[in-house]
Amino acid sequence: MMFVELGKNGWAIEELSKNPMIGPSADTLISLGAKFTTHIVYDQQYYQLFIPMFLHAGWILFFLNMFAIHAIGSAIEIEHGFIASAVIFISSSVGGTILSALFLPEFISVGASGGIFGYIGACLADIILNWDLVFGRQYDLHNTDYRTVGKYLW
Repeated sequence: MMFVELGKNGWAIEELSKNPMIGPSADTLISLGAKFTTHIVYDQQYYQLFIPMFLHAGWILFFLNMFAIHAIGSAIEIEHGFIASAVIFISSSVGGTILSALFLPEFISVGASGGIFGYIGACLADIILNWDLVFGRQYDLHNTDYRTVGKYLW
């Protein structure tokens, strides 16, 4: 989508004073479906709740989001599968867009940050639900024959 954004922007990068993320203009992002609350509410452009998760303000945001999705999203997908991973990402992204529309209606928004925070929440939920397994409380290593400790740690 970054190439589509830049192509629609005439292959030009917006001035850094206007877009410090090294990307297209705000008008280009709006024309591609960035969250713009006025369009959602008054023009019934509800697709703007879903499209922003695929758009990025610039190369900096793009690479940071792709790194986070790879690092955190791959762990979620390995543990819970593709469908659960997709549901977590999409529902969190749309939820983030809705919250942005409610609390920051005067700003446009794009990016996968809502989905990434959903992945972080899923990781935290896994840690909380598996606290004893994660921190090894099912084994009492202090009162164990030290010759067998290795089989618990490896």
